Amino acid sequence: MLSCASLGKYLRDFEHISLFLVHKDRLSSIEQNCFFLEGFHPQFRADLLSRLSLVDLNHYPDDPWATDKVLAQAKYIL
Repeated sequence: MLSCASLGKYLRDFEHISLFLVHKDRLSSIEQNCFFLEGFHPQFRADLLSRLSLVDLNHYPDDPWATDKVLAQAKYIL
């Protein structure tokens, strides 16, 4: 991610596909959250995970991060 515009494009593209799959019961919301985070560049994802863990100290490690929380911290980083 280099800008908020590229983040917005990624979000639109991701939601276009993933919401269709969720509505067709081919993708769970948990999988959707996991795939959203996995779609970022590895270095940016590492920065995101670091930031998310600092912001929410009570997050259980086995639970995926909610898309809205990931998006908020991605905007913060950019």
